[in-house]
Parts: sequence; C-alpha cells; structure tokens
Amino acid sequence: MLIRGVERRSKLLFARFSSTLTSAVKEAGWAELTAEVNAVGGFGRGIEEVKKKWICVKSDAKCRLAAVKNEHKMTGGGMKVQDDVSSMENRVLGIVGKVSVHGIDSGYDSSERLLARQTGIVFYL
Repeated sequence: MLIRGVERRSKLLFARFSSTLTSAVKEAGWAELTAEVNAVGGFGRGIEEVKKKWICVKSDAKCRLAAVKNEHKMTGGGMKVQDDVSSMENRVLGIVGKVSVHGIDSGYDSSERLLARQTGIVFYL
C-alpha cells in the first residue's frame, strides 16, 4: 500500500516547492498516504513513521540493485546473488528515478580533480 500510494502522489511528495506547492500541501499528501497505510495495516503509524518507512524501502531497493550490479561485475567465486530485482523493487526504483540510482551518465567526478591537486599526478584519458 505504501508503494502504491507514493506512486500516485510522487509528483506531489517529491516535487520542488513553488507558490502553489507548499510544505503544507506536501504534508497533507503525506497525511493522506498515512491514512491509507493505516486503513490497511492498522498499526496507527504517524506521518513521520510512514516517511521513515518509505526511506527504508527506497534504501533497501537501491542496495539490492547495487548488489546485483556488483555481482555482474565479479569474476567467479563468492555467493550468488539473485539475478533480478523484484517487481516491488523495480516500482520503487521507478519512483526514485534513474539518476538517483545510477548517477549522471556523463557526470564529472570531482574526486579525480581533488586527487590530482593533492598528489600532482594528472591522468589523461
């Protein structure tokens, strides 16, 4: 229920603030989501608990994807990680977005320049 509710409200919950999208509007969205979660689960969670649960679900999905990616890069040996992420994890990763999971495709690695400045060694590719 949490993932479905976040999917329906993702633009409201995670969009940038504007003159029409205020923190009060976002909090109302989280309150609606919390009411839906509590209607099904019955645990009586608060808004902050639902937000924390979403953060944990999102983090778990990203860690799972990282484990699968690392498994594909390994050369033999070690424990086998399940090849595919689940449909639930795919839904979470769809909400989070590609950049949040994989990073910027043609991004600039600022740590390389810092290392070059500290060591005086510059690598040209």
